[in-house]
Amino acid sequence: MIIGYTQGAFDMFHIGHLNLIHKARKQYDKLIVGVNFDALIVSYKQKWTVVPQ
Repeated sequence: MIIGYTQGAFDMFHIGHLNLIHKARKQYDKLIVGVNFDALIVSYKQKWTVVPQ
């Protein structure tokens, strides 16, 4: 069994984010998706999430 992992600040209404997860899922038997926490997102994007943790 091959397990993949990806993480990010995902907006599930953003077609690019949906496509990334969908394509990654096709490559693995299982896919684990991590969601970045708010402080990390602010540190590299310099903006707050619309829906906080």
